[in-house]
Amino acid sequence: MRIITADGHIEWSGYLLKEDGTSVTDARGYCVRGPAPTVDQVRDAIWSLLTERERDAFEYLNGTLGAGGHVERWPQDAQHIFVASVEGGSEGDYIHVEASTGAAAGQGALILGKTFMGPDASWRLARRIAQMLGVSR
Repeated sequence: MRIITADGHIEWSGYLLKEDGTSVTDARGYCVRGPAPTVDQVRDAIWSLLTERERDAFEYLNGTLGAGGHVERWPQDAQHIFVASVEGGSEGDYIHVEASTGAAAGQGALILGKTFMGPDASWRLARRIAQMLGVSR
């Protein structure tokens, strides 16, 4: 599986691909579905699409580890993806990327960014990431 970045959006094929881009098939000829990308793979795809100026505005942009430090996969069953600008308690502003599944109201931030460039910059960065992830208003 690979994350595809095209037209400023992030998408991933749910199927395993060979190096030449063709699908991996099982003995019956069906395409083999692969695992969802990791949160860090999605974060890396976001980072690669940001301009240098946008990257410079971040103090950090981190993916999260699941319980016990295991690698967390992007939730394939997410019903909603939320991207928000959040005012920091003492300094800076945060950008949260969260997912909601039918089973849980929210899983906390999957990706967390921080900027010291002020709330306007935080809003712009949040909108840019939402655009990349295909989040509608």
